[in-house]
Amino acid sequence: FGKNSNFAVKKASGDLVVLLNNDLVPHLGYITASLKHFNDPQVFGVGFAELGKENYGKIFWKNGYIQTEPGYSNKTHATAWLSGGSSIVKKKLFLKLGGFDDVYAPFYFEDTDLGLRAWRSGYKLVWEPKSVVNHQHEYSTAKMGKQFLIYVKERNHLLCVLRNITNKKLLLENLFWQFLRILSGPNYIKIILAAHRQLHSHPLPISEKKLTDIQVLEMLK
Repeated sequence: FGKNSNFAVKKASGDLVVLLNNDLVPHLGYITASLKHFNDPQVFGVGFAELGKENYGKIFWKNGYIQTEPGYSNKTHATAWLSGGSSIVKKKLFLKLGGFDDVYAPFYFEDTDLGLRAWRSGYKLVWEPKSVVNHQHEYSTAKMGKQFLIYVKERNHLLCVLRNITNKKLLLENLFWQFLRILSGPNYIKIILAAHRQLHSHPLPISEKKLTDIQVLEMLK
C-alpha cells in the first residue's frame, strides 16, 4: 500500500495530490472543501470525513504504547494522522518526509507514522468535515486470514512506537508492557522479533524533529 502510494504521489503533476482508496466513494465538492486549508504553508494535508464515522484522529500514550482513537466533531479540527486512502496532501512536503515508511508493509500504521513525523517536523494536519466520503473499512483485506491481520497490526503497532518514540521513560514503559504481553501470550515474542527484523532492514524515517515526541503526544491527545 505505502510503496504504491509513494510512487503515485511522486508521479503526480500537481502541487496537491488526492489519495483515494478503490473502496471509497466521494461526495460532490469533497476536494473543493479542503483547498482553503492549504493557504497555510504549514499544512501538510487534509483528511476527509468518512460518512457515518465523521472523525479526526487522536493519539495518546497508555500501557506503554501509542494508542489511537477517533475524535468526534462537526467542526474543522487538527488530526493526528490522515487516512492513506481518504486525504489530500501537499506533494512537496509528502516527498520531503519520504512518504509512507515501507517498514510497515503491507499495511497498518503507515498513516499514523507519517502523521507523527509531519507534526514533529512542525507541519499541520487538518480534518475537514465538509469533505465527505463513503468508505467500507478493510474491504481490501477481507479475504486475508484473521490471524495474519492480527499479526501485522500487532507488529506494526510496536514498530510505530520504536520508530517514533525517543523519550527514555516512555521506552522503558514500552519494554515493561512488552514483557506483560509475553506473559499473557507467549506468541508475542514472535511479534517483537518480527518488529526488530523490520527495524534492522529499513533505514530510519525522515523527520525534521522540531518538536519532541512528548510535545506531539500532548498536542494531539
